[in-house]
Amino acid sequence: MVNTLKDGIAFYTRHNFLLNRQIARLDDLEKLDPQEMKRLKEKQALKMIRLAAEKSDFYKALYKGIDLRGSFDEVYAALPEISKADIRDKEESLLTSPARLLKKAYTSGTSGSPLNLYRSAGSILKENAYVWQYRKSMGLKVGDRHISMRGVLDNKTLNYFNKSENALYLSSYLLSKANIKKYAKAIRD
Repeated sequence: MVNTLKDGIAFYTRHNFLLNRQIARLDDLEKLDPQEMKRLKEKQALKMIRLAAEKSDFYKALYKGIDLRGSFDEVYAALPEISKADIRDKEESLLTSPARLLKKAYTSGTSGSPLNLYRSAGSILKENAYVWQYRKSMGLKVGDRHISMRGVLDNKTLNYFNKSENALYLSSYLLSKANIKKYAKAIRD
Protein backbone atom coordinates (compact mmCIF):
# COMPACT_ATOMS: atom_id res chain seq x y z
CA MET A 1 0.00 0.00 0.00
CA VAL A 2 2.81 2.44 0.86
CA ASN A 3 4.47 2.00 -2.54
CA THR A 4 1.12 2.40 -4.31
CA LEU A 5 0.42 5.68 -2.51
CA LYS A 6 3.98 6.92 -3.01
CA ASP A 7 3.88 5.91 -6.70
CA GLY A 8 0.52 7.64 -7.16
CA ILE A 9 1.76 10.90 -5.67
CA ALA A 10 4.93 10.76 -7.77
CA PHE A 11 2.92 9.99 -10.91
CA TYR A 12 0.47 12.86 -10.52
CA THR A 13 3.19 15.37 -9.69
CA ARG A 14 4.87 14.49 -13.00
CA HIS A 15 1.80 13.78 -15.19
CA ASN A 16 -0.46 16.81 -15.14
CA PHE A 17 -1.39 19.87 -17.19
CA LEU A 18 2.21 21.14 -16.94
CA LEU A 19 3.47 17.98 -18.65
CA ASN A 20 0.86 18.32 -21.39
CA ARG A 21 1.84 21.96 -21.91
CA GLN A 22 5.54 21.03 -22.13
CA ILE A 23 4.86 18.21 -24.61
CA ALA A 24 2.85 20.64 -26.77
CA ARG A 25 5.84 23.03 -26.67
CA LEU A 26 8.16 20.24 -27.81
CA ASP A 27 5.73 19.35 -30.61
CA ASP A 28 5.82 23.00 -31.74
CA LEU A 29 9.63 23.04 -31.62
CA GLU A 30 9.76 20.06 -33.97
CA LYS A 31 8.05 22.21 -36.62
CA LEU A 32 10.84 24.82 -36.64
CA ASP A 33 13.17 24.95 -39.61
CA PRO A 34 16.75 23.84 -38.80
CA GLN A 35 18.22 27.39 -38.79
CA GLU A 36 15.53 28.68 -36.47
CA MET A 37 16.06 25.68 -34.17
CA LYS A 38 19.83 26.32 -34.14
CA ARG A 39 19.28 29.99 -33.19
CA LEU A 40 16.89 28.98 -30.41
CA LYS A 41 19.31 26.36 -29.02
CA GLU A 42 22.16 28.89 -29.02
CA LYS A 43 19.98 31.52 -27.33
CA GLN A 44 18.95 29.05 -24.60
CA ALA A 45 22.54 27.83 -24.13
CA LEU A 46 23.77 31.42 -23.67
CA LYS A 47 20.97 32.03 -21.20
CA MET A 48 22.05 29.00 -19.13
CA ILE A 49 25.76 29.93 -19.30
CA ARG A 50 25.03 33.49 -18.15
CA LEU A 51 22.70 32.29 -15.38
CA ALA A 52 25.37 29.89 -14.12
CA ALA A 53 27.99 32.66 -14.16
CA GLU A 54 25.67 34.93 -12.19
CA LYS A 55 24.20 32.50 -9.62
CA SER A 56 26.73 29.66 -9.13
CA ASP A 57 29.89 30.20 -7.09
CA PHE A 58 31.65 27.48 -9.09
CA TYR A 59 30.85 29.04 -12.47
CA LYS A 60 31.48 32.60 -11.24
CA ALA A 61 35.05 31.56 -10.48
CA LEU A 62 35.43 29.38 -13.59
CA TYR A 63 34.17 32.02 -16.01
CA LYS A 64 35.99 34.94 -14.36
CA GLY A 65 37.69 36.94 -17.08
CA ILE A 66 35.56 35.48 -19.89
CA ASP A 67 33.36 37.95 -21.76
CA LEU A 68 29.94 36.29 -21.82
CA ARG A 69 28.27 39.13 -23.74
CA GLY A 70 29.34 37.96 -27.19
CA SER A 71 27.68 35.65 -29.70
CA PHE A 72 27.18 32.00 -28.90
CA ASP A 73 30.16 30.97 -31.04
CA GLU A 74 32.45 33.50 -29.32
CA VAL A 75 31.32 32.60 -25.81
CA TYR A 76 31.34 28.85 -26.39
CA ALA A 77 34.88 28.94 -27.83
CA ALA A 78 36.11 30.76 -24.70
CA LEU A 79 34.63 28.33 -22.17
CA PRO A 80 37.00 25.88 -20.47
CA GLU A 81 36.39 22.15 -20.70
CA ILE A 82 35.02 20.65 -17.49
CA SER A 83 35.48 17.04 -16.37
CA LYS A 84 33.76 15.05 -13.64
CA ALA A 85 36.91 15.44 -11.55
CA ASP A 86 36.57 19.23 -11.80
CA ILE A 87 33.11 19.19 -10.25
CA ARG A 88 33.31 16.23 -7.90
CA ASP A 89 32.76 17.28 -4.29
CA LYS A 90 31.62 20.75 -5.38
CA GLU A 91 27.90 19.95 -5.38
CA GLU A 92 26.76 22.97 -3.40
CA SER A 93 28.93 25.53 -5.23
CA LEU A 94 27.54 24.40 -8.61
CA LEU A 95 23.95 25.20 -7.70
CA THR A 96 22.06 28.21 -9.02
CA SER A 97 19.17 27.62 -6.59
CA PRO A 98 19.10 26.63 -2.91
CA ALA A 99 19.60 22.86 -2.46
CA ARG A 100 16.45 22.62 -0.32
CA LEU A 101 14.38 23.53 -3.40
CA LEU A 102 15.98 20.81 -5.53
CA LYS A 103 15.80 17.03 -5.73
CA LYS A 104 19.05 15.14 -5.31
CA ALA A 105 19.83 12.66 -8.09
CA TYR A 106 22.73 10.46 -9.07
CA THR A 107 24.37 9.49 -12.33
CA SER A 108 24.59 5.76 -12.94
CA GLY A 109 28.36 5.58 -12.73
CA THR A 110 28.68 3.60 -15.96
CA SER A 111 31.89 5.51 -16.66
CA GLY A 112 33.23 4.30 -13.32
CA SER A 113 32.58 7.44 -11.30
CA PRO A 114 29.00 8.37 -10.40
CA LEU A 115 28.10 11.95 -9.53
CA ASN A 116 25.56 13.49 -7.20
CA LEU A 117 23.43 16.07 -8.99
CA TYR A 118 20.51 18.31 -8.14
CA ARG A 119 17.43 18.69 -10.31
CA SER A 120 14.81 21.40 -10.31
CA ALA A 121 11.10 20.71 -10.72
CA GLY A 122 11.37 22.36 -14.14
CA SER A 123 14.18 20.10 -15.32
CA ILE A 124 12.31 17.00 -14.12
CA LEU A 125 9.22 18.17 -16.00
CA LYS A 126 11.22 18.77 -19.18
CA GLU A 127 12.90 15.36 -19.00
CA ASN A 128 9.54 13.68 -18.51
CA ALA A 129 8.11 15.66 -21.45
CA TYR A 130 10.94 14.50 -23.72
CA VAL A 131 10.38 10.89 -22.66
CA TRP A 132 6.64 11.12 -23.27
CA GLN A 133 7.02 13.01 -26.54
CA TYR A 134 9.18 10.15 -27.81
CA ARG A 135 6.78 7.52 -26.49
CA LYS A 136 3.87 9.33 -28.16
CA SER A 137 5.77 9.34 -31.46
CA MET A 138 5.90 5.54 -31.12
CA GLY A 139 2.12 5.32 -30.53
CA LEU A 140 2.08 5.12 -26.72
CA LYS A 141 -0.29 7.28 -24.68
CA VAL A 142 0.03 8.29 -21.02
CA GLY A 143 -1.66 5.49 -19.10
CA ASP A 144 -0.83 2.75 -21.62
CA ARG A 145 0.94 -0.31 -20.26
CA HIS A 146 4.65 -0.14 -21.03
CA ILE A 147 8.08 -1.40 -20.02
CA SER A 148 10.93 0.86 -19.02
CA MET A 149 14.54 -0.24 -18.66
CA ARG A 150 16.36 2.73 -17.21
CA GLY A 151 18.59 3.28 -14.23
CA VAL A 152 15.66 3.96 -11.90
CA LEU A 153 15.90 0.74 -9.88
CA ASP A 154 18.75 -0.11 -7.57
CA ASN A 155 21.25 -2.86 -8.31
CA LYS A 156 19.34 -5.39 -6.16
CA THR A 157 15.81 -5.05 -7.61
CA LEU A 158 15.28 -6.86 -10.93
CA ASN A 159 11.83 -5.43 -11.65
CA TYR A 160 9.02 -3.39 -10.19
CA PHE A 161 5.51 -2.82 -11.50
CA ASN A 162 4.29 0.72 -10.88
CA LYS A 163 0.47 0.56 -10.96
CA SER A 164 0.05 4.35 -11.15
CA GLU A 165 2.17 4.58 -14.29
CA ASN A 166 1.05 1.18 -15.61
CA ALA A 167 4.77 0.58 -16.13
CA LEU A 168 6.99 -2.41 -15.57
CA TYR A 169 10.43 -1.15 -14.60
CA LEU A 170 13.32 -3.47 -15.35
CA SER A 171 16.75 -2.98 -13.85
CA SER A 172 19.39 -2.01 -16.37
CA TYR A 173 22.02 -2.90 -13.76
CA LEU A 174 21.08 -6.57 -13.47
CA LEU A 175 20.67 -7.34 -17.16
CA SER A 176 22.81 -10.39 -17.87
CA LYS A 177 22.72 -13.74 -19.58
CA ALA A 178 22.09 -15.34 -16.17
CA ASN A 179 19.00 -13.17 -15.55
CA ILE A 180 17.46 -13.09 -19.02
CA LYS A 181 14.83 -15.75 -18.23
CA LYS A 182 13.77 -13.75 -15.16
CA TYR A 183 13.32 -10.68 -17.37
CA ALA A 184 11.28 -12.67 -19.90
CA LYS A 185 9.05 -14.02 -17.11
CA ALA A 186 8.49 -10.55 -15.64
CA ILE A 187 7.51 -9.25 -19.09
CA ARG A 188 5.13 -12.15 -19.70
CA ASP A 189 3.57 -11.82 -16.25
